Amino acid sequence: MRYSFIILLSLLFSVTLSAQDSPGPEAVRAVEEMDARYQLSEEQEAEALVIQERRLRNLAEIEYLKEQDRKLYLRKKDAIRQGTEASVQRMLNKEQLPILKQAFAERRMRVAELVQKMKEEGASQEEIQMAVWELE
Repeated sequence: MRYSFIILLSLLFSVTLSAQDSPGPEAVRAVEEMDARYQLSEEQEAEALVIQERRLRNLAEIEYLKEQDRKLYLRKKDAIRQGTEASVQRMLNKEQLPILKQAFAERRMRVAELVQKMKEEGASQEEIQMAVWELE
């Protein structure tokens, strides 16, 4: 009896581990896009997969806020984006960093254009902030 319990427990543990080993298709697709952009090494690809899986897991954890508290959802989503960007920045080497910095600059330009447009339309500061958080 005792041995069958141990075998059952180890079997359940191995099933749990194998389920965690297979990355989701969305994470794999994100890593493929990163590889195309940055020409990642195999080690970087593995690290990027961990980063993308964490990003997706974090986004799934706050999904319930989308309908309950839109403002909090957008703030948390933006924080996840910033954390992911910081992790990617630490992962890249000095030859790959200029590509990332260019992407940061393009995002800042999109944000600046959005803010300028909304100010011209007379939007409040809170409306502008919500729109900025909604940018992907």
